[in-house]
Amino acid sequence: MPRLTSQSDAERFQDVAEVQVAQNPAEIELKVADSPEEIAAYFDIRRQVFVEEQQIFETTDVDVHDAVAIPILAVADGRAAGAVRCYPKRPNQACVWFGGRLAVHREHRTSCNIGALLVRKAVEVMEGRGDVVRFLATIQIQNVRFFKRLGWTCLGKPFMMNARKHQMMEIPLRRIAQ
Repeated sequence: MPRLTSQSDAERFQDVAEVQVAQNPAEIELKVADSPEEIAAYFDIRRQVFVEEQQIFETTDVDVHDAVAIPILAVADGRAAGAVRCYPKRPNQACVWFGGRLAVHREHRTSCNIGALLVRKAVEVMEGRGDVVRFLATIQIQNVRFFKRLGWTCLGKPFMMNARKHQMMEIPLRRIAQ
């Protein structure tokens, strides 16, 4: 058993110990959310992470990009486990797309690396579109290393957005590179 150094460590360990999570990536369903129930679950995951947990937004993280975004949902054991979106930089000019609002429910952060599965699914969706030339993302600075391991590269210097340090990153699309 790991040595617990603080009350918060003990609480985190207890949370992990009590939660039943999918242990096999094959048990994770990744899909573009399209039903009203899936869309609601997609937005609920984002609200839990960005409003309640990280407190980046007061009441909602929904913005103008959601009107044209492709919502991607991870489902584990029949429940929404994570979400990410892809949207065009300019709705009328679809060649540059962004990934964003990557969110994994707290219960699922220690199993199967749902965040990586969602990022890979977003890249796959972008590679499958004929109108995407570049795929970028603004990444919270603490997640840059994670994205680098997935093949993303940094563009420019870190910057502040929503009172948090971010880094612009890009992944080369295989369809373009071939």
